[in-house]
Amino acid sequence: MTILVDVEEDRSPVPRCLESLGATVELVRLPTGDYRVSDDIAVERKTVGDLHASLVSGRLWSQLFALRRGTPCPYLVVEGPNLDTGRVSARGVRGALLAVIESGVPVLRSTGPEDTALWLYILAGRSDAASDPPRRRGRRRMVASPSGVLATVPGVSPVLANRLLARFGSIAGVAEASESDLREVEGIGEVRAVALRDVLTRSTH
Repeated sequence: MTILVDVEEDRSPVPRCLESLGATVELVRLPTGDYRVSDDIAVERKTVGDLHASLVSGRLWSQLFALRRGTPCPYLVVEGPNLDTGRVSARGVRGALLAVIESGVPVLRSTGPEDTALWLYILAGRSDAASDPPRRRGRRRMVASPSGVLATVPGVSPVLANRLLARFGSIAGVAEASESDLREVEGIGEVRAVALRDVLTRSTH
């Protein structure tokens, strides 16, 4: 089998792991995603650290939005043994992954590069064996804005999420704001400010 790999992924161990499994790897510039295992299946790979960073910056949503538009069967692989190694809180990162799944992108958890390669190899094998690969049924709304992450915080509506982004510029800006700064935003009182800090920053305890 042949798996197309984005040139940026050549720096990761995954392509070598794929070759050790017997797959042929072709490095190309993919328009979306990091791996294309068939005409219908494309995969975005995120290490846990990159997942947290892309959630804070909002980059994840635009990447997955493009992935869904560019392939019938998109997947997100989250690689790393500990999902909580990053700035986003345990509740926040899990809420974001649920939003990804609900938008129509299955999430695969991988323990490391070898495990990621095995997921890709199996996906490619299933696609080769099936005459009609499974496709998404219908279209679900894709969260295309960082406001989707903020709106997962209890008590924060999409309207309040947009106010926060307008005031601080990005999720990273919201995460770095103090509770007193957050309370300056209309509708964000003490309780919501504490909840935002809890979701967007990791506890040091």
